[in-house]
Formats: sequence, structure tokens, C-alpha cells
Amino acid sequence: MNCLHPDTTNKVCLPSEQCCLSFDGGYSCKPGGCSGTDIQAECDGPEDCTGGNRCCSQYDPNGHETEYTMCAPTCPSNTRCHNDADCAAYFPGTDNPHCSQYAGVAGNGYHNGICYSGQQNL
Repeated sequence: MNCLHPDTTNKVCLPSEQCCLSFDGGYSCKPGGCSGTDIQAECDGPEDCTGGNRCCSQYDPNGHETEYTMCAPTCPSNTRCHNDADCAAYFPGTDNPHCSQYAGVAGNGYHNGICYSGQQNL
């Protein structure tokens, strides 16, 4: 999976590594897994979650303005996506669900974003 901070980096972790958000707010791929105060970022889109779970993001509980991700049946704040089809699959029957990619432009170097319908995040 991709291990990223949406504003700065985009690294791809090997299957044997975990993407970890450190206490200081930085992301890194760690071969031994996350430890100490690190938080594992489990997903960057729906392909990383199984059993009908969604890829969700929420702010780091360490108080940084950094998001981390996890797989869950429903998302407490933001649902992660790669494209509009991801959002349509997550939210059938929702009026015009779309994937708002970081910096607002598809193809800007970021491959994911957050599902929106109108001006409201889903």
C-alpha cells in the first residue's frame, strides 16, 4: 500500500512492511511493524480493506494536524477513495458522490482523496 502524508510524501511500502504514523506526525514504512507511540495506517483506499469495510481517515490522537487511516464498517469522519467509482460503490443512491483528490486536481501526483457529495464529505 501507499504510505503517505497527503501534503508531502507518497511512499510505497513493501508487503512485509507497515505504514506507520509516528508521534511527531511523519509517515514511514517499517519492516518490523509499528511500535511505541506509532499508529498503523491500514489503508489508502478500498482495495486495502476486506469484509465490506471502508478505508477511513481521522486525525491523529497525538494532537497533530495529520490524518491516519483504518479499515472500519463505517467511517467516523472521512471515507478514502482513489476515484469517483469508489465513492459510488461506497454510497449507492447518494446524489453525485465523487472523489475529491488532494489539491483538488486529479493527476496532481496524489492518487487518493475523500468521498464527497456536493460540499459535504461522506
